[in-house]
Amino acid sequence: MLIHEIELPYPPSTNALWGIGRGRMFKTKKYAEWIERCKKEIVWEKKPPIDYPFEIEIVVGRKRNKDGSLSKVKADIDNRGKSTMDILEGIGVFINDHLAERVDMKWSTEFQGARIKIWKYEKNG
Repeated sequence: MLIHEIELPYPPSTNALWGIGRGRMFKTKKYAEWIERCKKEIVWEKKPPIDYPFEIEIVVGRKRNKDGSLSKVKADIDNRGKSTMDILEGIGVFINDHLAERVDMKWSTEFQGARIKIWKYEKNG
């Protein structure tokens, strides 16, 4: 049973989330700005946070150049998962991403940003 469908702005790479300075880790400006943008733009049907095993599909739109053509920048799909899972936890979609029993990720050329679908995990066998 599908629980949520959520759209997000294009998620930053895991490599761009944290900086280190003066002996401490901090969120990068890019990451902090993305979090704030998500909080303003995310539209989803608020329900109690998921507190049971779930599966999630994360489809990320390939980056495009200003002229609309596909970017040739090489990007790893798995580097978009951390920021996506963290913002979904942060806004209360689920209580903790350790409950994700299955995470599927893929690229799309059909849209920009990220589209997320979440289902209750149903163990097969």
